Amino acid sequence: MTNILVVADIKQGELKGSTAELLSKARALGADTAVVAVGSQVKDLAEQLAAAGSDTQYIVEDASLEIFSAKPFAAAVVKAANEFNADMVWFGFSETGKAAAPRVAVQLEAACATEIIDVTIDGDAVQIIRPAIANKVLQKLKVNAPNWWPWSGPVRLKRIRELRAKKTWLPWMSRRLIPAPGSRS
Repeated sequence: MTNILVVADIKQGELKGSTAELLSKARALGADTAVVAVGSQVKDLAEQLAAAGSDTQYIVEDASLEIFSAKPFAAAVVKAANEFNADMVWFGFSETGKAAAPRVAVQLEAACATEIIDVTIDGDAVQIIRPAIANKVLQKLKVNAPNWWPWSGPVRLKRIRELRAKKTWLPWMSRRLIPAPGSRS
């Protein structure tokens, strides 16, 4: 079974809806889920994180993160990913995710793919869908290599509107995904 760690999207002490959306997608893929909340004044969010759909919750309370800093934030996410033995680490689409996700990928020594709008898992194979050619086409990539897990960058708002109009857009499609080492079959 795949282990997916979701990084809680927290703004001004409030858990954002993207956390539950990512956990929902992870569960739809049949994954075991965990969520990590990193920041200042996050210890009271454990119940909300469990209610959002995670099997395991990691709380990293750090007063120095009252003002976001990518380096210690990423270090906390990496520690949770290693402890959970995560196959994938997913970030919500936010400034925090954009700043921390590349640092996490480097620290986990993981390959990555950007701008993913959908992911499916079939055994060791991962299929990703991403926009290409200035968002004019959707590119499907199937990766059959073990220990390779995708992460995504932002999907442009114009593209989301186009997908919504075609009724192919899902709420979690504008999220970031990050790889973690040690994938298992």
